[in-house]
Amino acid sequence: MGLKKKLVKHGNSYAIIIDKPIMELLGITPDSELDVQVIGSKMEIEPVYTELPEDIRESYERVKSEHYNTFKKLAE
Repeated sequence: MGLKKKLVKHGNSYAIIIDKPIMELLGITPDSELDVQVIGSKMEIEPVYTELPEDIRESYERVKSEHYNTFKKLAE
């Protein structure tokens, strides 16, 4: 089971707060672009890495592929 979050009011919309340690782990900032996909009744949010150095991009792809099932379980 992953983190439990509640939506918070943000103007006329609602938002999910992403804690700073998670942002640091993902290498994102408040200005980072995120890809949001709705798959059935689930929402998947993933950083869009457009200009990462090659070694970091390779590490990200390796970790993502090796631990995809773990990340998927945490998100459920």
